[in-house]
Amino acid sequence: MRRALRMQFGDRGLHQILDDPTLGDTRIADVRVRIASLIVELVRRAKEARVIRDDFEPTDVTFIQSAMAPIMDSTRDVAPDVYERYLTSFLDGIRSEDLGIHAIASGCTQLRDHPQGP
Repeated sequence: MRRALRMQFGDRGLHQILDDPTLGDTRIADVRVRIASLIVELVRRAKEARVIRDDFEPTDVTFIQSAMAPIMDSTRDVAPDVYERYLTSFLDGIRSEDLGIHAIASGCTQLRDHPQGP
């Protein structure tokens, strides 16, 4: 995850591809699917190795990435490495005990991109 966020930090285009729901190009969709399968495997292996909480889910990675993007954007010019402080806090948090709050289902992550208005 740390390496992927470093890539996102250094490449705003990558950030836009990963986070812009209006980009519907087939190649971009294929990249998103490929990245999603890698995240699922990464989380599975981390759980198997017992280095992250059992309740951590691949969808949690989506929201960590979403939380990190504005931090990277707002500090890029003044303190370019400060995002690592917040990423470390997130990573430390997934190693702790179960919070009792469950992850959002994988099909629901698009809600952040297309909220249902009244």
